[in-house]
Amino acid sequence: MVLLSAATVLVSSQAHTAIVSWLSMALLVALGAWALLRGGTDRERLVVSAVAFVPVLVLLTRSLTAPNPWVAVFGMAGQHVSVTAWWVMWACLTFVMSAGKRPDLRPLFLAVAVTGGAFGLLAFAEGAGIIELGGARFSPEPAAFFDSSISLAQFLVLALGCAVGLGVSGRRIRWVGWVSAAAIAAGIVSSTARASWIGVLVGGAVFVLIAADALPRRAFLRPLALGVLAASAAAYVLALVTAVGLLGSRVYDLADAVLTGRLHVWEVALAGVAASPLLGSGPSHFGAVTTWSVAADGLVAPQFTSVPHSALLWWATAAGLVGAMAVCGVAWFVGRELV
Repeated sequence: MVLLSAATVLVSSQAHTAIVSWLSMALLVALGAWALLRGGTDRERLVVSAVAFVPVLVLLTRSLTAPNPWVAVFGMAGQHVSVTAWWVMWACLTFVMSAGKRPDLRPLFLAVAVTGGAFGLLAFAEGAGIIELGGARFSPEPAAFFDSSISLAQFLVLALGCAVGLGVSGRRIRWVGWVSAAAIAAGIVSSTARASWIGVLVGGAVFVLIAADALPRRAFLRPLALGVLAASAAAYVLALVTAVGLLGSRVYDLADAVLTGRLHVWEVALAGVAASPLLGSGPSHFGAVTTWSVAADGLVAPQFTSVPHSALLWWATAAGLVGAMAVCGVAWFVGRELV
């Protein structure tokens, strides 16, 4: 899984990237089926496995029934954070179902943490001007071989969680986790992707709630973590409410400026969900104008995005409410079992 994900990140061709994406998903589906057979026929596992297959089947069905199936299938690039997160959930689900409720994920944490530490150091060196890796295709910020600094930051946030998990494991190799975490943190700061900083804040709050009993000053940290999560959830819901225009045009313009055009993208995504609520429109069918610029010759040049810049909205637009709810359900199950 780690090798396939790394290949997805490093491959530059859109078609090749999509091929790796589908192969990775097929591999994890096979692993899930194997784990199910190996772990017996527990009713809850059967239900969760069936639910976990839903988003994959919806994406595949919507792709094959699209006007241009080739573009739909091979446009689902693995750079989308939503699909990458789904791979990780499938891997965790496989471990949970095959090894019981307390699987040993340290080997997986070690692989992801070390890989993230290496990319973090590359990003830091690239941002500081020590080395030159050619830059990102979609952003002038350091990307360390990724397609953009945002994709790099998304992977580093995931790797940071693995590194910290390894660091607090209490084993002899925990120093590898903390060294990797320091390198990853340097890369996240260098990427200047503000969403990744928010991700670290929210992830840190979740970590505090999980490990509160083992932390000093837990009486202070636990309410603080709950406050961070509540404020983050409230801000996200408020942004979605603003995106549909319920708070007026003045608040919309202000919020859109603060979110650097993201609010308009979410507005387009919500309109897409309303147009095809149950099964979505399939992958590679989303498009929105993010900004407008005037070229030297006076022509207006629009800038487009092919993703909603929100994992939840990506699944809702690509696989509909059915796929999005299935993803949330499996994520809840995996999180409950691993915690």
